[in-house]
Amino acid sequence: MSNRVAELTASIAKNTAEVNDYLASHGIAPLSFDADVPRELLGDARFTVPRDAAINACAELQDLLGGSTRSVFTKSTTDLVNLQAVCRFNIATSFPTSKPTATYTELSESTGLPEPDLRRIVRGALTNHVFQEKEPGQVSHTAASRFLAGSRLARQWVEMYATEMLPAAARMVDAMEKWPESGEPQHVGYSLANGTSQHCFEYMAKTPARAERFSDAMSLFSAGPGYGPEGLIEYFAANNLTEGTFVDVGGSHGAFSIPLIRAFPKLRGTVQDRSEVVEVAAKSAPEDVSERLEFMAHDFFDEQPVPTDVYLLRWILHDWSDQYCVKILRALVPALRSGSRILIHEWIVPEPHSSAIHEQISLRLFDLFMRSLCNGKEREAQDWRALVAEADSRFRIRAISQLPTCKLGIIDIEWVP
Repeated sequence: MSNRVAELTASIAKNTAEVNDYLASHGIAPLSFDADVPRELLGDARFTVPRDAAINACAELQDLLGGSTRSVFTKSTTDLVNLQAVCRFNIATSFPTSKPTATYTELSESTGLPEPDLRRIVRGALTNHVFQEKEPGQVSHTAASRFLAGSRLARQWVEMYATEMLPAAARMVDAMEKWPESGEPQHVGYSLANGTSQHCFEYMAKTPARAERFSDAMSLFSAGPGYGPEGLIEYFAANNLTEGTFVDVGGSHGAFSIPLIRAFPKLRGTVQDRSEVVEVAAKSAPEDVSERLEFMAHDFFDEQPVPTDVYLLRWILHDWSDQYCVKILRALVPALRSGSRILIHEWIVPEPHSSAIHEQISLRLFDLFMRSLCNGKEREAQDWRALVAEADSRFRIRAISQLPTCKLGIIDIEWVP
C-alpha cells in the first residue's frame, strides 16, 4: 500500500528545492513575507510549475493530516456553500446500500436534484476530498463524506454556518458603519442580514428548527477534542477547590457541573440558567448527582442571590461586548465574600507572534463571527485584564492560565474587599 504522506512530503521537498535553486541561479533573494514574489517570475514555468506543485502538495497534505473534520469544517465560502448543498439535498445519505458506488443518475433520482446540478455539486465537493470518482461517472464515499452521512450534528453545523454565520459576517462592516462604537447586541451584521432588531438568539428562538440547528451545531463544536471538562477538573484539583460549593452561571443542563460533582465527592453545586432551561435540566439530571447538584432559574444580569465559594462562567462572556460583561461581573458583587473566586473559562486568544499562525486562525475567525452575531468578543489576556479592572477594583486576578489539556483557558479572579 502506498504511503501518500511520504509521497507528498517528498514532492514538497523536491519542488521547493527547485524553487530555491531557480531563485539562487537568478540572483533573487529567498522568498519572504517582507517582499512579494517578483512579478517577472510569474510568467516563467521554471518557477511556477514547481511552485504550484509544492502548493498543491501542501494543501493535500493538510487535508490528509487533518482528516474528515478538516475537509468539512475549514473551507472557504464557496466550498461551504457547496457543502451546504451536499447536506441540504442529503447527497451523502443517498447512496445505495447494495453497492459501493453510485452513478450521477442514481444520485439524481435519490435526491430529486436535476442531474446537471447534482454533478456540479458532487464534483465541486471532490476538490475537498468529499466523495471520490475513481472511475468516470462512478461516485463513492471518502472518510469526509461518510462523516457527513453518519453525523446529523455535522450536517447541522454546515447548515448553521451557511445560514446564520456567513450572512451575518457579510454585513458586519455595514453594521460597524451604521452603529460606530456600539456595544449593543442588536447593532450587528446579523440584525442587518435578517432584518431584525432582536438579539440573534431571541430571533432564532422564534423558529424552533432554526434554534435547534444552532444548538446542535454548538454541541458538536463544544464536544470536540480539548473542549471537555477534563481541564476544568484538573484546575479545581490543583487549586484546592475540591470541597465547598460552586455556582455554574449560565450552566445550561450542567454538562460541566455534573463531571465536577462526580470528580469531587465533597463538592456541591448550583446550575443557574433561564427558567425553561433549568426546568428541563432538573428533570433529566443523573440520580448519582441529584443530592449535591441543584438547578435554579436566574438571569445573570440580575443581582446574584447565592453566596458560594466559586462562580464558574464558562463560555458566557464571549457572547457579550465589554459593557455587558461588566454588568454580568458586577451582578455577582452583592453575593461575594472575602476570598470568593470567579473562574472565567474561555478562550485566551494569543497575541501575534506568540504562537503559530495556524493555531490562531480559528480564534481570530470566531472573534469576527462573535462581532457579527451579537457584538461578542474573543479576548486576549490584556483584554481580560482591562475588563476585570473596569468591573471592580476589588477583583484581583490570581492567574490567567492556558490549560494544558484544554483549548480554553482560565481567568482566575478573587474578591478582595
